Amino acid sequence: MTIDGMDQRLMESEISHIRRTKELLFSKPVEKGAVKKTNNCIEIVNLYPNPASHSFTVEFSACEKGLARIELFSSSGNCVFSKMMVVDTGTNIFNFQNTTNLNQKLLKPGMYILRISDGEQSGSQRIVIR
Repeated sequence: MTIDGMDQRLMESEISHIRRTKELLFSKPVEKGAVKKTNNCIEIVNLYPNPASHSFTVEFSACEKGLARIELFSSSGNCVFSKMMVVDTGTNIFNFQNTTNLNQKLLKPGMYILRISDGEQSGSQRIVIR
């Protein structure tokens, strides 16, 4: 056995050790028994009519029963409508009325973004108001 051969074996084991240490240091820890979410639990299924004028309906699905926030954003990014609601597992329906008690329109004509979120996940879709 030569010293050159010993140096080669030592180098290979050191490289293997360095690779394994690197994998452990830069991998994300996974909790034991943790369930990884693979799809979005809040999903807008249908938004109609689009374009809308006086009212529109949004059908959305949720994976769990709980609270969700429905928000409407103008094209400039301002939140023009926000409402919390209790949602059930499965399909939920929300009806938006574009009038006040005085029959005045709340929203001006234009494009808006409707977002539904449960605090962790959200779904969004564009809607045009005439």
